[in-house]
Amino acid sequence: MLQDQSKDQLEPTSRQISPPASPTLAIPPLVSVRIDQSRPWVEHWRGRRVELKQMQGWLSQAHLIGIEGLRGYGKSALANRLYETQVGSGGHRGTARFDQKIWVTLGQPYPFCELGRWLLEQLGMRLAETVSEQVLIEALVDQLSAQPTLVVWDQLETLLHPNGAWHVPGYGLFLRQWLERGRNTVLLLTTRDRPQLPTESLHWCQLSGLLPPAGEQLLRDRGIQGKTADLQRFVTLAGGHPLLLNLAASLLLEQLGDQPVLTRETQDLSWVEIIGHHPNDLEASLRQLFSNSWAQLPPPQQQWLLALTVYRLPFTVEAARAQQPAGMAASTEQDLQQLVQCSMLQEVVQEAVPAAKRFRVQPLLESVLPMQTEDLTRSHRRAIAYYWAHRQAEADCHTVADLAEYLETFHHYCQLQHYAQAHLALKSSQQAIVITQEMDDRIGQATALIELGQAYRGLGRYPQAIDAHQQSLAMMHKLGERSGEITSLVGLGHTYHALGQYPRAINFHQQALKLQRETGDRYGEAGSLKDLTYAYQSCGRVQDAFAATLQAEKILQALDCPRNPKPYFWWLQPLMRAGRV
Repeated sequence: MLQDQSKDQLEPTSRQISPPASPTLAIPPLVSVRIDQSRPWVEHWRGRRVELKQMQGWLSQAHLIGIEGLRGYGKSALANRLYETQVGSGGHRGTARFDQKIWVTLGQPYPFCELGRWLLEQLGMRLAETVSEQVLIEALVDQLSAQPTLVVWDQLETLLHPNGAWHVPGYGLFLRQWLERGRNTVLLLTTRDRPQLPTESLHWCQLSGLLPPAGEQLLRDRGIQGKTADLQRFVTLAGGHPLLLNLAASLLLEQLGDQPVLTRETQDLSWVEIIGHHPNDLEASLRQLFSNSWAQLPPPQQQWLLALTVYRLPFTVEAARAQQPAGMAASTEQDLQQLVQCSMLQEVVQEAVPAAKRFRVQPLLESVLPMQTEDLTRSHRRAIAYYWAHRQAEADCHTVADLAEYLETFHHYCQLQHYAQAHLALKSSQQAIVITQEMDDRIGQATALIELGQAYRGLGRYPQAIDAHQQSLAMMHKLGERSGEITSLVGLGHTYHALGQYPRAINFHQQALKLQRETGDRYGEAGSLKDLTYAYQSCGRVQDAFAATLQAEKILQALDCPRNPKPYFWWLQPLMRAGRV
């Protein structure tokens, strides 16, 4: 156990280490049992009255409702508007349709067993960890049917492949059974990609752009002046895209000053200057607008926003202040609100602490930030210092949620590839294992063991890594948690490969491949085939390596994934020239 005097041991070394590159095809990481319940702030919500009225009508007749739309169309905001108008625990305003409400933001691909058990706990039921996934699904369907509840799963696309197939299969199995026999409760999904589910029992709200009057009101709320016809024409040019209009308004205010007047004569020129040459491509227009808005920010603010991207949880004003560059005045909530107005940040409300405001970087912004040229080492160090200073005393930790600061410290050390310090941060809270054991939380124990195995492998302590992965494998297998079982098998394969024990590495990668094929995880299947390629090549099995490579390439081609212009790995080319393959 680390005491406060051990803080020096946790300080990163001075050598520069770039964050580790993410593998092309990685198994979605397992996460702790802390479920994200942050919802978008909708105090200044505009438009969508037709869609809202339609969905309020569906609540009395449907058990599964979906909101589908492009990025920035306000899917989460619409869902939260509906959510806030319904009665739940605490007697919120609205009708008496539901006894309680539960919001889940799926920003991370939680294993279904983990989220399912958490939902059952919210409904007042504890289920033995040893039960199968099917028993868990049946219990969840029964409990939701017995207690009228509004359950929102926001950002469902995190669990889906682009073609709508599930890469966490338990969710699809649950939703199918819910459609067959669920009642009383309504599940509300938001997603960019529609999942593969029977359509006859589904109610889908397909979001399009805002109607011209709603878009006009949005512009006026942002301080843009002009005739109704001119403003509504501008809305039409933007396709009614809410985020696009917000960004355009911010740039107009920056370029033309307070309360600029948009006329028919000037708006076409303004539109070209703002959007560039992508008038019919909303995604390209968004990227262009974000790039233009980014360029308008002073350099210190740009550095600050880049630093804030290292937080994976919604952050407070104090956490944002910890990332400010030297010489910048201490940030206030008003500073963050200005960035929200510019659509650089999103404001969210936490379900557990609804009065406490939190913020996160606009996800679309991250796609245009110059990440590849920035060294975020200092930002990760500042995050480590912040979380470590705000951790709870171990004696006060009674749930896994109480360990959030320890887990975030571990995460940021791993991002820096400082595995020794990451291990110390995790070891300083060996209470995590104790707590999950006391709570009979087998998923939490297995997840902690997987993280421990990864840390040991990074340290080169391979026997300890193998032991941790073997334990997590046995637990995940017993629980029927396929994604965790696959992650443990892949970890064992990588560890034995690092030891030079290639036949054992091949054995574990083949087991992972078998499970991925059984669950229909085509992306994971391609990833395991590439792992097998390297293992086969390392022990001289060139023909097998070549066959595995071709299989992986065919899968990626069938999935319409971006492919390397040189489809065969570098090591195959001289062998092909020599006629060995």
